[in-house]
Amino acid sequence: MTGKRHDIGLSQLLVAVGKGDREALHRVYLQTGGKLLALAMHVTGNRSGAEDVLQEVFIKVWNRAPGFDPARAEGMAWLTAITRNTAIDWYRARQRRTLPSDDGAIFLVPDDAELIEDRMIREDLEAKAVELLGNLPAVQENEIRQAFFEGLSYAQLAESMGLPLSTVKSRIRRTLQLLRGRMDHD
Repeated sequence: MTGKRHDIGLSQLLVAVGKGDREALHRVYLQTGGKLLALAMHVTGNRSGAEDVLQEVFIKVWNRAPGFDPARAEGMAWLTAITRNTAIDWYRARQRRTLPSDDGAIFLVPDDAELIEDRMIREDLEAKAVELLGNLPAVQENEIRQAFFEGLSYAQLAESMGLPLSTVKSRIRRTLQLLRGRMDHD
């Protein structure tokens, strides 16, 4: 029962925020900021991103509070939905701008999440490919690493090796076919 009474107070504060009461917004932050930050950290995977999300959440709360209706939603549920959606938007925007990295867990919404089984298979295949790459003669390994890991174009690779472009393309194609054959065979 205490939780419900607490939420009635929170809903009343949100109604006051909707009327332009800055002190009410401050009190909403004091009551919910920690929980909302934890939720944002869970989705974003890092504190800095979560803090950015939380700031954006309270700007949205200030702007959307006039439309908050305590008869339609509990205060904490309303705040949680705003935080979750804002954090997901932040996360997706970051994924479009940066390459994925292995330096932390990645949290996705269930609809977009890679199944754990698929992730395990992909990671096993990646590890196997890296192992097979390491078993290639040094020249072939270097060509593949420069083309696919360092991002050199075939033309740049040909120039750095002093070889014709067609030769470099053929060599890389043969090496990739060899790797695919070994991946399929093992």
